[in-house]
Amino acid sequence: MKSIIFIVLTLVKAVVIIYFVARILMNLFKKNDPTSKRKAFIQFLTMFGILIGLTVLEFGIAFALPSDS
Repeated sequence: MKSIIFIVLTLVKAVVIIYFVARILMNLFKKNDPTSKRKAFIQFLTMFGILIGLTVLEFGIAFALPSDS
């Protein structure tokens, strides 16, 4: 059970990284948009916060649930 939760959380982290990196790159390469750098920075911070939250959740589950053995 615990390993399935970790697999799902790892996949969610990968999807979050791919989604936000794509959005950040799209904002960085927009032309004639003076706020694109600020939007990219805010999206980077959002991605970082979500990844930290998922990691804390993962460690919380690791301590709360018994091992699979």
